[in-house]
Amino acid sequence: MFALADDPHPLAPPRCPAKKLDITCCCKELEEKVGVNESPEWNNISHIARVHIGDSYFMDGKKCSEETLDRQQ
Repeated sequence: MFALADDPHPLAPPRCPAKKLDITCCCKELEEKVGVNESPEWNNISHIARVHIGDSYFMDGKKCSEETLDRQQ
């Protein structure tokens, strides 16, 4: 797992070989950018199996609900 916290304005999520990414405190701009398919931010996280950024959740490169992500743990 790779987690970032207390960074008020990350410009983009990191590209890393993680299986899980959890960014709990982020700017709304980042949260919106990661939801755009094929954006640079999306490309940085789409290979990670489980992603939680702000109020957004992704599993296997697809947006999902918090409940779905939690069920698959």
